[in-house]
Amino acid sequence: TYQVDLKPNGSEIMRPLVGQNVESFGNLAVSLVIQWRFVNRVQKQMNAFLEGFTELLPIDLIKIFDENELELLMCGLGDVDVNDWRQHSIYKNGYCPNHPVIQWFWK
Repeated sequence: TYQVDLKPNGSEIMRPLVGQNVESFGNLAVSLVIQWRFVNRVQKQMNAFLEGFTELLPIDLIKIFDENELELLMCGLGDVDVNDWRQHSIYKNGYCPNHPVIQWFWK
């Protein structure tokens, strides 16, 4: 285990927790833990993701879409027309529509 200061030099604060500052400290602690766990701890990874993502879609372009439109652009429609997919499949490397593996796949 290791210790992380929730506040700069927080481990050096030597004030007794009594009365109103207990609730204040509790609220601060919860918000700082959330900030550290979901933001600070993964900041490096999020920056790398954002850098790669904005190579594909410039930030100015991303800003014009809401979250639903971005999901549609990135993921497409949720429905898959299996018959259409099957009709337009191209088989390679010795596979054909009658191959046992292909038959198994479409079941």
